[in-house]
Parts: sequence; C-alpha cells; structure tokens
Amino acid sequence: MSLGGDGTFLNSAKYAVDQRVIGVNTNPKKSVGFMTRFSDKNIEQLLRQLDFANPSFNNNYECWRRLSAKIDGVDFNQYAINEVFIGNLNITQTSHLDVMQKPSMRKSFVRGNGIVISTNIGSNAFYKSAGGTPFSINGVGYVMVLPYSIEGNLSSSEIYDASSTIEVIPKRGSDSYVSFDCDEKRQFNVKQGSVIEVGLDTNNCLKVLR
Repeated sequence: MSLGGDGTFLNSAKYAVDQRVIGVNTNPKKSVGFMTRFSDKNIEQLLRQLDFANPSFNNNYECWRRLSAKIDGVDFNQYAINEVFIGNLNITQTSHLDVMQKPSMRKSFVRGNGIVISTNIGSNAFYKSAGGTPFSINGVGYVMVLPYSIEGNLSSSEIYDASSTIEVIPKRGSDSYVSFDCDEKRQFNVKQGSVIEVGLDTNNCLKVLR
C-alpha cells in the first residue's frame, strides 16, 4: 500500500514484483494523484472487502506494463512505470546518441540533451513536458529532449506498439547515464559505445488494485 501522491506510488511500486499494489492519495485537495485510486473517502470500504482467497478479488486489478532495459545484453533488473531517460552524465555537454527502433531497424543519429522513453502511463509526465504527445495505447513512445540535430529516418518523437523496443548507443564526449522513473537511486552510468535496449517487459507487469 502506497500512502501519499504519485511520487510515493512510484517509489513504492519499484519494490513490487508479483504483489498487488494499492495507491492511496493522502492529500487529494492538493495532489492530482493520477496513479492513486483511493483516498480517505473510499479506502475503508476497500479494506473491508479485501479477500485474498476470493478468486474474483484475485482478478480485480489492472496490469500496468513497465519498461525494462538491458545494457550490452545484460538486464538492469529495474522497472519503470513512467519512463527511462538516457543522457550525458555531464549535463553541460550535449548527448550524442545513435537511436534505432526495432523491429523496423530505422535509425538516426541525434545531438541534444537526451532521450525520454515512456509507457502510456507515463506519457503525461516527463515525456509530455519534453515535448511528447500523450498516448493511451499499451505501447512505448520516445521523445528527444531539445534536439538540435537529427540525421537519419527517425523523427524527434514517435509512438509504437507494445512489441517495439528502442536501442540507444551513446557516442562521443563524456559517459552517459540511464535513469528509471527519474529516481536518483536508480541512475546507472554507462560507457560510450554501450548498447542500451529499452522496451515493455512481458513478464512483470504492475498489478494495481482498482
């Protein structure tokens, strides 16, 4: 059970593997609470109805697909409900990124501040602020953050279905980092030339109680 707003929900959900998650907005007057379905007005009713032995209760959840990522074929063992960000470790320097969409294998070379790869759940968060268009399909979208040069056949922002993956290779300059849900505790440094592949995880969805 997460008690707080969306930030608390994201921080709590990273520990969930097969558990069902309850999001409770403790301050609905000030917090939008997009991810939190319950408040002091209906949480008591929910708690009274909890029955883990009841088959109908076991199916009373939404399955939110999360992003996972690999570096050079090795899994990070981290999941993102909203987004994965890849950018230069030195924020004063430009990110130089080879970006490829699979399975089409369309590719571009990008100079800019980085790339945000988002789920449909997170498409109203960082992804939208960076210039992406929110989407509702169960898929994956990306947006280049402040790109000043794109060479190739990908645009600065695109949306794909759930089977697609985005491959990013940092080139030139300083090392880069990969961040999961903008969590500073889940920020990983990567070397130039490393192959980072991001897509929706097929086995570990987040089970959110309705």
